[in-house]
Amino acid sequence: MGKADVAAREYLSDPARFADLFNHGAFGGAGLVDPRELRAADSASTSGGSEGRRDLMREWARMEGCGATYALLGVEEQTAGHPVMPARCALYDAMAYAEQVRGIAGRNRREGMPGAASEELLSGVWETDRLRPVVTLVLYLNAGDWGWPETLHDTIGEADPQLMALVPDYRVNLVVPARVSDDELDAYDTELGLALKYVKHSKDGKELGRMVREDARYRSVGADTASFVNAVTGSRLRFEPDDGRVDMCKAIDDMRAESKREGMLEGMRMGRLEGAIVTLRALVEDGIIAVSDAAAQAGMTVDEFEQAASELALS
Repeated sequence: MGKADVAAREYLSDPARFADLFNHGAFGGAGLVDPRELRAADSASTSGGSEGRRDLMREWARMEGCGATYALLGVEEQTAGHPVMPARCALYDAMAYAEQVRGIAGRNRREGMPGAASEELLSGVWETDRLRPVVTLVLYLNAGDWGWPETLHDTIGEADPQLMALVPDYRVNLVVPARVSDDELDAYDTELGLALKYVKHSKDGKELGRMVREDARYRSVGADTASFVNAVTGSRLRFEPDDGRVDMCKAIDDMRAESKREGMLEGMRMGRLEGAIVTLRALVEDGIIAVSDAAAQAGMTVDEFEQAASELALS
């Protein structure tokens, strides 16, 4: 698992952010999910074991339902596309349903099933037992649009329409920052909205700088938010948290200043190297040193040295 994946999982493990993602990414801003109603769920036991382990899974126990599990909510974070994401998510969801059936059957058999019909005894499930909904969101942590299949049917090649009519479809529930307006992201209740807006504009340096300068909230974000966007966008932000807060505008300015300094140093290094190659080439041509010795002094292979010397001679 890469650093970006680890950072995303840790950041979204916070119940308030997890609820915020579902409330705005799935339910159109309706505050249906209360963070206090979320309980940790073993992502392996609710996904069929380690082979089907999803990124994040939470049990949603609505207060109005006496605290009983109302639904299982899962999140898959993707920093890159996935050619068969519908099949992957369908597998996770199916495994979660299968695990519910196993759990219900195990409980019923332990408690005994007197008077059960043969079908109930065979399955271990009472006719009145019910499964809980399983909902998976795919959060695309990338500035671009999702360019991969979004339904199971999209992943299947040419097939007879009559056959496809018998194949149940599965649609991926996508949250793609590029498809969400800035106003909608601003409506998030946690800093997740600011983070996703940063991700959305991360490939447009000019727009990103303008946005961060003009939105005062970026002047003081949590260090965990700054670390999250740094990891998933590869921004190389430089910052020292002040009382757990980070000025993103300053972090971007410091990053750009450091990049400029590194560029100047690299230019100076390349200038010195070119000068050394010219000198070494002259020594080789005068027969003072062997080309292998010249290449070694330049930190190159013989082929690299000869190519560089040839290019400099033509410039």
